[in-house]
Amino acid sequence: LRVEWVDSHSGKGWTDLEQIEASATLLHIVSVGWVIAENKDHLVLCSTLSDVQGTGDISIPKCSIRKRTFLRQVSRKGARHG
Repeated sequence: LRVEWVDSHSGKGWTDLEQIEASATLLHIVSVGWVIAENKDHLVLCSTLSDVQGTGDISIPKCSIRKRTFLRQVSRKGARHG
């Protein structure tokens, strides 16, 4: 699954209020991974899986998700699956 979502961020150290206001923006993030869990509040993706373990997991609040794109699995030989 490819997920486009927005995230918050913070500045570094003491900054003039005008600069903070001028640079106030959300970060636009794209994450790709296997769906491990989902409920009404969040979506959990994992970028790398073995038979029994995963790594690169991220929990994304559903209120932050802007777009989902389902990806097709392609084998190494180029044959499409599912």
